[in-house]
Amino acid sequence: MILIYFYLMVRLSYGLCKFSNERQFQNSILKIHNDYDTPLQFNITDNYARFFALGDWGGIPIFPYRTIVQQNVALFMHNVSKNMNVHFQLGLGDNFYFDGVKSVDDKRFKLSFEDVFLDQEIPWFFILGNHDYLGNPHAQIEYTERSKRWILPNYNYSISVNINQGKNKLIYILMIDTVLLSQETEFRDRSNKVKTLNVTDHKKNDYFQEIEETLKKISLEKYPYVIVAGHYPVWSVSEHGPTKILVDKLRPLLHKYKVNAYFAGHEHDMEHLSHTYMNSTVEYIITGIANLPYYSTEHLNDVPKDSLKYYWADIFQIHGALALVEADLNAMNITYIKTNGEKLYQIKIKNKF
Repeated sequence: MILIYFYLMVRLSYGLCKFSNERQFQNSILKIHNDYDTPLQFNITDNYARFFALGDWGGIPIFPYRTIVQQNVALFMHNVSKNMNVHFQLGLGDNFYFDGVKSVDDKRFKLSFEDVFLDQEIPWFFILGNHDYLGNPHAQIEYTERSKRWILPNYNYSISVNINQGKNKLIYILMIDTVLLSQETEFRDRSNKVKTLNVTDHKKNDYFQEIEETLKKISLEKYPYVIVAGHYPVWSVSEHGPTKILVDKLRPLLHKYKVNAYFAGHEHDMEHLSHTYMNSTVEYIITGIANLPYYSTEHLNDVPKDSLKYYWADIFQIHGALALVEADLNAMNITYIKTNGEKLYQIKIKNKF
């Protein structure tokens, strides 16, 4: 058994790489601070924000290092961005199938990302997935220094999305490493070797305390929308089902501090679950069909009654799907859309103020 120690005796907001710079994109400026208590400042010139959210997009480890579905997703994103302003993308983990990357110089960065997703002027904000931990996850953090549009400054970080040239707060996004937070910290790589993350229950509790402190602080800052994003879902009806520790420890925080939505991947499908708890409704968004589709509803009876609002996965098609999010000071619209342009489903979230 291989024990992997990923610097877990430090607090949630601490990181090993220090980034402090400003990156200019076509319709936005990103400010990365050298202070991990300060969110990234993403200032958009427009009076709205538009972004894609997709997980489990990470190609394959053999030639051509991409799947047909991934290629179609990338082409669709490129075509949309030619016709309308897309300001950024959320990459929800499993960035490189099946065993992550070996180092910051790994060819997979080029062959499964840079050569596939063509828009150089649209930044990606990433989190890590379980497959990324089968390689060298810290190499993906280091790659933030190599690529202007690859943004992963730490295992956990946050983004303040501001509109009208940065004058108005719009969305606060908390990006969390659910692999470290969860009990699912043992994996088998392709050679069937077991890899284990050494995460103690005490340290997990510290992480959840950090999340609560962050959400409590943000609840006082009057962002119209608050999103938390992680690779593992809280609720799911599909192959993996609900993530128990997230149901037990993260879900109460999402509802207590009135988070609007929780975005996840891990399941290779599109799901929407809406759950009211502690007098607060959170929309649970799963968007993980950007590379390797999989259909399953085996955990349909393991989610709250009537919480499942939408499910889609078609393993016989090559289109794939993803979420397109459009938000202004009035509302946030989340559209599930296939890469042939067909709109599958839409969710509307009102400005909480």
